[in-house]
Amino acid sequence: MKKIIITLAIALVASISMFAQAPKMAVGVDYNYSSKGGNSGIGLQLEYQLFEHLRVSPEFIYSFEKGDHGHFTNVNINLQYTIGTGSGFTVYPLAGFAYVNAAGDVNKCGANVGCGAEYHFSSKFAIYTEETFQMVSHATRFITGVGVKYSF
Repeated sequence: MKKIIITLAIALVASISMFAQAPKMAVGVDYNYSSKGGNSGIGLQLEYQLFEHLRVSPEFIYSFEKGDHGHFTNVNINLQYTIGTGSGFTVYPLAGFAYVNAAGDVNKCGANVGCGAEYHFSSKFAIYTEETFQMVSHATRFITGVGVKYSF
């Protein structure tokens, strides 16, 4: 029992020390194109750095109505593992949870997998692109996004 308590205490101290540094956050705005129905839309993405290479990124996408396919409202929560390649360029695989509301009458949950890349012009501004494969029953699709982000 003592070993378990000591191990938990060490883990708690280690996790607090990892978060003691100033958190790195960013907000991004992007244009999205969906392979299902050819809908395009706008998105808002937040990023919060959890660890050195791991960040969580909640995202909201609204795809405009096109023809009889209707609009999509999309909420994603993705984990991104960042890999810096130098010169301000970063690539990352992503995986996460998806919620899709299609044309107001379809509510589905699913999963996301994909990848992204970003180029930092400065410590505050970057451009980025993402390709996400969204696996949702009756709404499986690829989503391509291109945007700008501001870090603070």
